[in-house]
Amino acid sequence: MKKYSLPPKTQALIDHYLNLRVGKRVINCPYYQNVWKKRRPAVFAGKGRPEEVEVQAKKLLALKPSLNRVPLGTLKFYLVEADLGVDCSGLVVNVLAVMWP
Repeated sequence: MKKYSLPPKTQALIDHYLNLRVGKRVINCPYYQNVWKKRRPAVFAGKGRPEEVEVQAKKLLALKPSLNRVPLGTLKFYLVEADLGVDCSGLVVNVLAVMWP
């Protein structure tokens, strides 16, 4: 059976989505779907790259430091409530952009 693998840059992007650094914690990027289809910056519409989600999540933690002590599931809930995360098309577009710049 033939094995397939992703190009290193693509694998690094996916690994980054799976290992976001938010404060002193590491979480996988929450799923966020922009059901209202509002025009807004990509990071707040489910289309952000992992580094953009990290930057905005750190800003959220600066405003609400108690989030550093909540369980990971609760932290992810708050990130989604702040419109942070990635949806299916956002993930695909960002992966393809890395594969074929």
